[in-house]
Amino acid sequence: GGTASKGSDQFTHQAAHDGLVQFHNVRSVVDHAGDLVALNRTGYITVSDDKGREKERHSVVYGAKLNVTDGVTVKKGHTMAEWDPYTNPILSDAAGLVHYKDCIERLTMSEELDPQTGLAQRVILEFKDATKEPRLAIRAEGAKGGGKNFNLPAGAHIMVEDGENVYPGTILAKIPSESAKTKDIT
Repeated sequence: GGTASKGSDQFTHQAAHDGLVQFHNVRSVVDHAGDLVALNRTGYITVSDDKGREKERHSVVYGAKLNVTDGVTVKKGHTMAEWDPYTNPILSDAAGLVHYKDCIERLTMSEELDPQTGLAQRVILEFKDATKEPRLAIRAEGAKGGGKNFNLPAGAHIMVEDGENVYPGTILAKIPSESAKTKDIT
């Protein structure tokens, strides 16, 4: 089927044929910027010819920006999806306020300078205390209770502030890929 090609810092799925796009088990949201973002790992996109024969199939990458919608027609070469191959995002699937849970400076989290940007980033540390589980809770404004929790593994870079208002599709954290050069293209 189609191609996965490397752009500047993006991987993409491009249509190898003209045809009709169909989503299969694709869960997505429209983010704050108006982009369609994939929220699951099990979906795929097909392109079929005018007789309904499937010509290509592409697995949808979690966090990918989808540049097509279900039922549209595309021309060969159209970029249907794109994503950052160097990180694995953790995305919010709901709107609400972010609350840090067990993100404790110098115990489960540290502030590190990004050598490329010079900006400070909060990074989750390897930790030994089993009673601490760093996570982000998203709670709808005015709602009672803990909201939805997103666990943060060691090495995760937190992309949101405690108390920040987020929307569906917001990148909450990024987890650097072990080695983007050795990952399979999906």
